[in-house]
Amino acid sequence: VIPKSLGNCTSLEIIHLDDNKFTGEVPLEIAALQNLTEVTLANNSLSNHIPDAIFNSSKIELISLYMNQLSGYLPLSIGNWLPNLKVLYLWGNELEGKIPSSISNASMLTELEFGANYFFGSIPNTLGNLRHLERLNLVSNYLTRDSSTLELSFLSSLANCKNLTTIVLGDNPLNGTLPISMGNFSNSLVEFVMFNCNIKGSIPTGIANLSNLMALHLEYNELVGSIPTTVGGMRKIQGLYLQHNRLQGSIPNGICHLRNLAELFLNHNQFLGPIPTCWGSFSKLQKLYLNSNKLTSIPPSFWSLTEILQINLSSNSLSGHLSLDIGNWEHVTEMDLSWNKLSGDIHAIRGLCSLVNLSLAHNKFQGPIPQSFGMLISMQNLDLSDNNFSGEIPKSLTKLEYLNYFNVSFNRLQGEIPFGGAIAQSPPSSFTGNQALCGPPQLKVPPCETSNVGQSTTTVLVRYILPTMMATILALFLIFALLRRRKRDAKQKSEENFNAKLDCMLSVMQLAMDCSIEAPEERSNMRDVVTTLKNIKLKFLKDVGED
Repeated sequence: VIPKSLGNCTSLEIIHLDDNKFTGEVPLEIAALQNLTEVTLANNSLSNHIPDAIFNSSKIELISLYMNQLSGYLPLSIGNWLPNLKVLYLWGNELEGKIPSSISNASMLTELEFGANYFFGSIPNTLGNLRHLERLNLVSNYLTRDSSTLELSFLSSLANCKNLTTIVLGDNPLNGTLPISMGNFSNSLVEFVMFNCNIKGSIPTGIANLSNLMALHLEYNELVGSIPTTVGGMRKIQGLYLQHNRLQGSIPNGICHLRNLAELFLNHNQFLGPIPTCWGSFSKLQKLYLNSNKLTSIPPSFWSLTEILQINLSSNSLSGHLSLDIGNWEHVTEMDLSWNKLSGDIHAIRGLCSLVNLSLAHNKFQGPIPQSFGMLISMQNLDLSDNNFSGEIPKSLTKLEYLNYFNVSFNRLQGEIPFGGAIAQSPPSSFTGNQALCGPPQLKVPPCETSNVGQSTTTVLVRYILPTMMATILALFLIFALLRRRKRDAKQKSEENFNAKLDCMLSVMQLAMDCSIEAPEERSNMRDVVTTLKNIKLKFLKDVGED
């Protein structure tokens, strides 16, 4: 515990005991020290109430009690006796009740942080009286709006705080609309955070006046309408987060002017139409999430996003082929193009050695799975299910030592499932719905043929080689017989005995055909072949008049 005897040090001005393991209460004896200018007890395990006396010190400038288990209510007169207080950090405790409007009497406050507590009630409109306020953080409480109006009027009052750089109000049930006066915020505002606040209505067009804003968080709300065309006025913005709303219409070309964008989240809305052509100029974009919309096409310039790290276009209506320029995405680690209407082969996906997660599932891709996938050495999750891929699963995929999820179900694949790595450890559902995959019984596919090399060689020899050899031997015998006959015919009278020669040749060829029948049991045996050849010879000699 913090010793109460510190209270005997009446000249003490600064107490810094943060980032330790102190327990127990904040000693009243310390809180009553009249010369204190700074007291920081943050990040300990202090509990119970905060002594009211600590808020009655006229000299104090910094109170930092964040990340403890302090509980109870703030005194209603909290700001009445703090004329020099500049920083008040109480976030990450178990404080409750309403935020007293008297806090606005601490007129020198520059940083006010009450986040991650249990405060409830409306946010005081009097906060706008804190003319020196630079940072306001009330995130993750149970704060609401003034019940007299649907508009979040306290935001309008903050327009009076001309030094305000950060407003963090997310994760509160505000249940209101953004005021038109939002565009009157200080030009110094760089961060505005109101995620998960049940915000209704549309995004004010005046938002374009926030020319120095770097991050806008309005995700997980109930916003409707379209993105204002004036959005391009936020020229310095680096992060735009509008996901999980009810925004609709086409994505405005005004976004094209946001050349400093590094993160753009528009997923889970109702945007439709093509992805804007100008987005290829986003040279700093690293994270792009457009999934779960109604987008229809990808412009050729889109593949010029050379700095992209994460991209999700899943669950849209995108059609077309993957461009060869996708190879420009050499830094990409996550790519999800699933649940679209994309088609063609995927030879374009090569050289993306940083890829960790890739999903092309539920599209119309076709052709073979490239052997080059075995070079995607960082791959952990690969989903190619529900497409029209054909051919065999490349054995090169067994080299992916970090692969822990693999799915090629519902394609037209065939052949043996490669044994090794994560592929062999995949569940049967990863291979179901294909044409002719085979493998071990645990994968619930038919077993592969067990024929060995010797059996295959015998089959080839009996079916094809031997019949061919027999036909060749018989043809050579015929030629030999004719040559012998030619030598004995001094005049070379080849036109004579033509019918006899023709009959002899046809008989030999018929014998050759009998020796080439595919079924072994139906072929002539060698004993019969010799006898037949002798009979053909005798008939030929008789027909030409020789003994």
